[in-house]
Amino acid sequence: MKEEKQQVVGIIEQPPRPVEGIKGIVINKIMAGNVEDAINLFENHTVEVEEAIREYNTKTHTIMARQDKVRKDKSDYRTWKLPRNWQQYINEIELFFLLANGIKWELLNDDQESNDKLKEAFNKFGKLLKNLHYDSRTREFKRLAGAETECAKLYAYYKDEGEAKLRIVILARSKGYKLRPLFNIYGDLKAFAVGYDVKDGDGNLLHRWDVYTSEMYYHCTQNEVGSETPGWTVKTEVNPFGKIPIIYARQKKAWAGAEERIERDEWLDSKNADCNEYFADPMLKMSKSVKNGLMDPKQVGKVIQVGNKDDVFEYVTPPDASDLKDKEKSVLKESILNSTMTPDLSYENVKGLGAISGEAITKANLIAYIKRLNNMEIYDELFERDASLIIEIMATALFPEDRAIIRSMEINHNYQDPAVGQSDNSEEIARWADIGMSDEAIVEANRNVTNKQLELKRLKKKRLEEAEAAAKKTVTTNTGE
Repeated sequence: MKEEKQQVVGIIEQPPRPVEGIKGIVINKIMAGNVEDAINLFENHTVEVEEAIREYNTKTHTIMARQDKVRKDKSDYRTWKLPRNWQQYINEIELFFLLANGIKWELLNDDQESNDKLKEAFNKFGKLLKNLHYDSRTREFKRLAGAETECAKLYAYYKDEGEAKLRIVILARSKGYKLRPLFNIYGDLKAFAVGYDVKDGDGNLLHRWDVYTSEMYYHCTQNEVGSETPGWTVKTEVNPFGKIPIIYARQKKAWAGAEERIERDEWLDSKNADCNEYFADPMLKMSKSVKNGLMDPKQVGKVIQVGNKDDVFEYVTPPDASDLKDKEKSVLKESILNSTMTPDLSYENVKGLGAISGEAITKANLIAYIKRLNNMEIYDELFERDASLIIEIMATALFPEDRAIIRSMEINHNYQDPAVGQSDNSEEIARWADIGMSDEAIVEANRNVTNKQLELKRLKKKRLEEAEAAAKKTVTTNTGE
């Protein structure tokens, strides 16, 4: 262990090929032991990420730093600090409208001659996604990206007791990881670095950076302070897939544009609570003459003696500006939702909707669908990378005997409408077919169908098979067999 730490560069399983451009500069620095200098060349969004995390966590909202009121010769008067979880609400609604029903995958080239083999490979693809808990991991991935502005999925391939295994690891700052992407000028991901802390066998905390490229992995461990060989130990590993095993998402925080209004909403709640607290116990205002003439508390009776018309004896009521407060609260709520393109799904707003159709739900929440389309611009490419990376892992490591057929799969992804759910297209099509609609009209009208051309091919094939089966049945009946 000690001898290994004394090496600045560890064992290299295969000499890396010369790489040009910014990635080449990074790799050269890593192999020279200048890991910090190499990492500094990657993108660093720490400031934005930590700001988003602070706003997302109600315990670190600005209102929580509000000072108690200092009173002379008395204990400080407590001021209320009432944060609201607007950020979490908005982020969850955004996640719901994008991935409530998960991603639906479909095989585009299943009409080829190698149909059965392709379908078998596609079934393996679907089973692998299920074993990876793909939908739940992807929702966690999107939730953290909306909360922290960035998140990553690592497809970790390893062997456990000789058995090849694959799992998805979610990487985010709130989980203890530092994310550093490296793009070229065209926006292509050329390398990705993940920083984290680990403990060695002696319980010492060590800092690590794992740098992933399409050719090699570089595992960099910082040597202990005070060791004979300060610096970094670098071990390399050949990337068996030829693709960076990272899916990286970066987006605006889900509540972007409403930060100040959210703070104002919290401030109003807290000040209103202070006022209610201050006037919670009854307070009397009375003239001195009335006070002197108060009945003896030991005597029976509740008569207050008022000497003249100018004497005062009354309860103090809190300042009343409820209309102004209610109006401002209402405007704040509306502006927060509108600024973040979030529909109002409160109980009061939805209880009167009843059993309305999916189309009506879409129209009622149109603003959320607009935001959904905006998010698709970010995540479409990531899901394409998901499919491409999983196919390569299947072909290279998990099912190498079916490599050619797996790589020939053309897989497409579709977002399922949260208002429609996961209903089967066939039931909807059958109902419309009963009233005489053509296949073309049915497919065009069915909002569950995403790939209309493929669905038409399937319907025509189904019709042909049904006709052939009916013809065979007729022949059998006529011959008496």
